[in-house]
Amino acid sequence: MEKEIAGKVEDARTNRASEAYQTLRGLIVRGGLAPGARLRETELARKLGVSRTPVREALSRLEYEGFVRTQRGEARREATVVASLTKRDARELFYLVGALEGVAARWAAQLPTAERNGLCDSLSRANRAFMAAAGDALRDAPTLMALDGAFHQKIVEPTAGVRLLGTWEALKPHTVRYTWAYRDYFAEHAKEAAGDHEAIIEAIRRGDPDEADRAAAANYWNGALRISTIMTVAGEQR
Repeated sequence: MEKEIAGKVEDARTNRASEAYQTLRGLIVRGGLAPGARLRETELARKLGVSRTPVREALSRLEYEGFVRTQRGEARREATVVASLTKRDARELFYLVGALEGVAARWAAQLPTAERNGLCDSLSRANRAFMAAAGDALRDAPTLMALDGAFHQKIVEPTAGVRLLGTWEALKPHTVRYTWAYRDYFAEHAKEAAGDHEAIIEAIRRGDPDEADRAAAANYWNGALRISTIMTVAGEQR
């Protein structure tokens, strides 16, 4: 009985920490917590309606994943702050996610013909919706980004194993954070991204693993270049 009660208490604690993590990561990715913002456990616990323990665990996980960092403040005190948005980090993150999606696209191109064609039909519909939204992008950038995310999810999910999917799910929000932070600029380049998507679809439909891999990675290489160009004009965020 005591073990059962202890197990339930542990599950509840884990759930609270997970919920705190998801909430805080969502705020960071969407700019609700800006780069450089100081994160105080007591304040966050009050806002989230939890104790400091799950907040501390959530911040530890976010630091491990690179969303927050510890810096020395006044009187050598350490402070937890939201990680910066820099061109160097953007390049690394976009290339990493591109490599992962390249693997997924490679495997997608090796699916049986009927399954492969079904996937490509689904990807084509997703890309058409993305292109249609591009015309209204400046008025509704969040919808455009959601449609872009849905397209990439369709590439990864059908073939990815636990390790690839887990790594992709940990890194992908970082690239979303960049596109969200510079969403108005991203909207201006949406048609270029849609062209990249078409190249991925065509390679998968032909059953060409090498080209599917390259096209999926190139989508992120191009994204890294676009973000770098945008940040040169708009500035990094620290």
